[in-house]
Amino acid sequence: MQILEALCWLYDYDLDKVAQVRSQILGGLQQSAQLAAGDLNAADLNAGIYACAKTLMPFDTGNRFPMIPYVRLVLQGDRLLDHSAADDAANAPIDGWHLAHQRALSLVKGGIFAHVAGGFHRYTVDPTWTVPHFEKMLYDSGLMLEILAETLRFGVKSPAIERAMRLTVEWDKREMTGTGGYFYAART
Repeated sequence: MQILEALCWLYDYDLDKVAQVRSQILGGLQQSAQLAAGDLNAADLNAGIYACAKTLMPFDTGNRFPMIPYVRLVLQGDRLLDHSAADDAANAPIDGWHLAHQRALSLVKGGIFAHVAGGFHRYTVDPTWTVPHFEKMLYDSGLMLEILAETLRFGVKSPAIERAMRLTVEWDKREMTGTGGYFYAART
C-alpha cells in the first residue's frame, strides 16, 4: 500500500520525476534489446536453435505439451542456421521443415487432437500424447492451426492435416463462438 501511495504522490506532485524515470527505464530497455555487431555469433545461434529443435523430437523428452512456439522458432531459425558449423553428433544439422512436419503429424494423429468433434486439447496427461487433458484453449487452437497451415504451405501433402484443420475450424466456430459473436477463451 505504501508503494501505491508513493506512486500516487509522485503523479500528483512530481510528474517531471515520473517522466525522467520513465525515460531512463525506456532507454535501458531499448539498449538491452539491441544487439551490437558481433554480440551473436553463428555458434550461439546454432546452439539455441538446436536446443529448441531437440525438444521437438517426437516424444523423446517426455513433454506433454505441443511446444508450438518452439516449432515456430525452429521454422524461422532454420533459415539462419550455419549447418556447416555443427561439429559433433549432438549438434548435427537439423531440418526445421522436417521437424515441423513431424510435429504436425504428431498433433493430428495423437490423442491431443479430438478426432471426432475437432479441435485440439491443450496437452496430454501422458508423454506419448495418447490421453488428452480435456481442456481446449482458443489460443492453442490458433497456434496449432498456424503451424499446420504453414506445413501445408511448404508443400507437405497430408489428408490428415487438412482434415484436422477443417474439423478444428468447424469446432472453433461451433463451440468457441458466443451468440453475440464474441469468442470463448477455453472449454473444459
